[in-house]
Amino acid sequence: MQVVRMLVRLIGRWLGFAMLCVALFTASHGIAADLVRCTSADGQRSTLHRGECPSPGDTRAAVTTQRGTSSVDTYQSGLAAYKAGRYSEALRILEPINKSHSKAQVLIGDMYLQGKGVARDEAIAFQWMQKAANLGDAQAMSLVAISLEEGAGVARNDAQALEWWRKAAGTGYGTAQTALALRLLASDQRSATHAEGMQWLQKAAVSNESDAQLLLGAAYYEGARGLAKDRNQALHWLRAAAAQGNKEAQAAVAAIEKENSSNSNAHSYRFRLRRR
Repeated sequence: MQVVRMLVRLIGRWLGFAMLCVALFTASHGIAADLVRCTSADGQRSTLHRGECPSPGDTRAAVTTQRGTSSVDTYQSGLAAYKAGRYSEALRILEPINKSHSKAQVLIGDMYLQGKGVARDEAIAFQWMQKAANLGDAQAMSLVAISLEEGAGVARNDAQALEWWRKAAGTGYGTAQTALALRLLASDQRSATHAEGMQWLQKAAVSNESDAQLLLGAAYYEGARGLAKDRNQALHWLRAAAAQGNKEAQAAVAAIEKENSSNSNAHSYRFRLRRR
């Protein structure tokens, strides 16, 4: 899933993040979630389909969907084979959708990254992640950004990486918003880049990203990053992070509430922002 002594590292190397993408996608695509109601071209019939509604002019797609062989079904079958360690089978299953299904592309990229079922090749892994990113997949965009930052399978390019972070953050993906904020906040506090970073940090906090909420709460508590000290705002964001199980936020809330109960105006709590 960078205020005061910054930078909190939210995203690890490719392996850990790619597996996170798979887990997140699996969790959010149950059978019930895949059902959508589609209306026929004449507006007379309404039927349930998995995945996307077939195009009115694409009879073949409509027939395929009616038979229950959607791209979501295919991906889930490929993912099941992958999780069972049948990597060659997973690649074969995903082949029919590997040009149009972003999560399938991410999974194939992960196989090349780890050398599962294929020879390990960071460059080919990057190409698959980039394909998924070009289809608008925010997690893939984040992976592309990380690759460009670290020179994994592609020449290092921090400027391009930042643009991919912006694209991913622009989709509303809270993890990318936080990651982008951390990178922008590394600049001088008086710069426009720093101001943009604070905007993304606030958006990520609103998106319910606990790390962003912790960092924003710390900034309000200590009057850091251009924010005036505001214990009420600090507690608001720290409580939000604490409610999600953030241990440091929980400790901070307990300490600050104790200060409030003793009518102390001192800001004595010291945040220990961990690197991840």
